Amino acid sequence: MANKGIFITLEGGEGVGKTTQAQRIESYFTKMNKKVILLREPGGTKTGEKVREIIRETKEPIAPITELLLFSAARKEHIEKIITPHLHKNYIVICDRFIDSTVAYQHYGRKIPIRIVKEITQLATDGLQPDISILLEMKFQDAIKRKKEELDYLEKTAMQFHEDVLKGYNTIIKKEPKRWIKVDANLPKDLITTIIINKLEEMIKKIQ
Repeated sequence: MANKGIFITLEGGEGVGKTTQAQRIESYFTKMNKKVILLREPGGTKTGEKVREIIRETKEPIAPITELLLFSAARKEHIEKIITPHLHKNYIVICDRFIDSTVAYQHYGRKIPIRIVKEITQLATDGLQPDISILLEMKFQDAIKRKKEELDYLEKTAMQFHEDVLKGYNTIIKKEPKRWIKVDANLPKDLITTIIINKLEEMIKKIQ
């Protein structure tokens, strides 16, 4: 699947500041007069937002495979209706979570066999991969201290799950290091933004 634009994703555990940094990256590119769109997963489409509501607000346990299928269904809609069309129009597409979240959460966290995760992900994405991915790294016990609202379904999951997710992200990075920017999410927000922007500029030059 050929892209004309640049696809940037932000990854990490719960409460590490992905939304804030995604907004700052969008603002930076907007000031540079670039065509840019900011998205989130699950979300972006009516279907995606409904899935987000189901996952985040449920009061009962969801089977791991059900989680995987829900996220993948939302992603398929997102790619077909928003992501791919904007990449073809030469946009910089910034997405808060993408396929690496699925591998980290559903394989490393929920222990679904990687073969199943990859097969369903391939079906949903048709092979679409981010050009650049950013991991905001922070231990869950530190991240959750920032939370002011009631904890959602994923945030209430056992600590071991979140530790496994973070280990999963780092395993993914080791397999494909050139695609990744890893930043300590404990750093001040402005410093994190500066580090990300500087790295993005370097990596985008290599892509274009």
